[in-house]
Amino acid sequence: MSNLPVAPTPPAPHSTFVTSLAWSGIIGGAFCLVSGIFQFLMTEPFAEQGFIDIVAQLKKYAWMSIAGAVPLIIVSWGLLIRKEWARRGMIVLIAAAVLAHAALVPIPQKSFGLAGELDPNTLSGMIIGMMKWIAYGGLAFATAVMVWVGRKLAISPIKDEFS
Repeated sequence: MSNLPVAPTPPAPHSTFVTSLAWSGIIGGAFCLVSGIFQFLMTEPFAEQGFIDIVAQLKKYAWMSIAGAVPLIIVSWGLLIRKEWARRGMIVLIAAAVLAHAALVPIPQKSFGLAGELDPNTLSGMIIGMMKWIAYGGLAFATAVMVWVGRKLAISPIKDEFS
């Protein structure tokens, strides 16, 4: 009786969450890659017109977009085919993005500071105030979503999908 074959355990079903996350990463990464390359190439006419400082800043942003897009596409593809290294890689990318969001917190304040002190009772002052709330609220919401996604990738039912 002990020589009976043991039925293999069926693989865990693929969740819609992981599939959606993978496709979102592939599509978003491809968009960032193409837009980064486009931005890098389209800055040359401005350099010829003397906007050297702006072009240097735009090229820096273009390189950052390209550098972030490549690992995102690779890790997202790994998620799609359910590789454990990709699940861990996505958690690392999410952690890096959350840290980047923390670094972004002072930027809206500096940007809005350039508008000067506006009376909050004027239309311009109300618009600037609303834009501050939108900027900080959007940053907080995006960070919360990333933390939720990272946490969800770390729970057992999702971990079971990966080899």
